[in-house]
Amino acid sequence: MRFHEAVRGALAGAVVLGTAGCTINSRGAAVPMVMMRAERDLDCPQKEIALETLEIGNRYKAIGCGRAKVYRTACQGLDCTVAGDDEPAIPWHDRPAPDEFHR
Repeated sequence: MRFHEAVRGALAGAVVLGTAGCTINSRGAAVPMVMMRAERDLDCPQKEIALETLEIGNRYKAIGCGRAKVYRTACQGLDCTVAGDDEPAIPWHDRPAPDEFHR
């Protein structure tokens, strides 16, 4: 009985760590794209832009040159999409069908 509990605890820990790693990597992956968008939208050099990570929903607030803009991000691994808060929602990428060939 103790062996099964230990295995179950180890598996639960591995799942939590694996999930946390994906979230951290995906979220950080969007930063360069957010900075490029903010540079253009705020008409401000990147070195003068400060980025704040907002608490909800992979959102960033860029502040620079007397202006500010909020961006939403969606990442699939390192492939990220960035949209301003005032733009249409970022579409969800559907998963392939179970019988579809995976490349």
